[in-house]
Amino acid sequence: AAAGGPVCGVAAVADNVAHESVRSQIIQGGLTAVITGEGAAAFPLNSKVYAVACSPHGGEILGSGPGRSIGIFDVGAHRQVGTLAGHSGTVRGLAFSPGGRRAVSGGASSVLLWDVLTQRQIIKFHSPDKVWAVAFAPNGRLVASCGNNGVIRIWRLPRRGN
Repeated sequence: AAAGGPVCGVAAVADNVAHESVRSQIIQGGLTAVITGEGAAAFPLNSKVYAVACSPHGGEILGSGPGRSIGIFDVGAHRQVGTLAGHSGTVRGLAFSPGGRRAVSGGASSVLLWDVLTQRQIIKFHSPDKVWAVAFAPNGRLVASCGNNGVIRIWRLPRRGN
């Protein structure tokens, strides 16, 4: 049941993650809620939320809104612990690598690869169109992106961590 706005994104984690109580996330008009076995924990982002991603182990959540940055949230501590900044427009796509160390984000005309631990940008790919969604390949070596022109682009990533 929605309470306050459209659902703009959703992500889920497996049942065998480090934080056993994390089951899924919902986005409702500017509020990210983590649904747990004990109830809901809220991470207010002070805006609409366009994209969200859960780390494979369930410890971190990435969230983005109409701004140019991405919030990093600690599930256990229930607070924001960092920011990834580097996009020139709204970030609409987020994904963690299979190992959880890296993340990818898609925005106005770029796809950015991040080291989540150091909060540093690793590489920036320029896209000829707006990027609406991104996903990692299971091996963590490729990223797919798509936008409003009906094209799926595949980006080969540099080999460093997972």
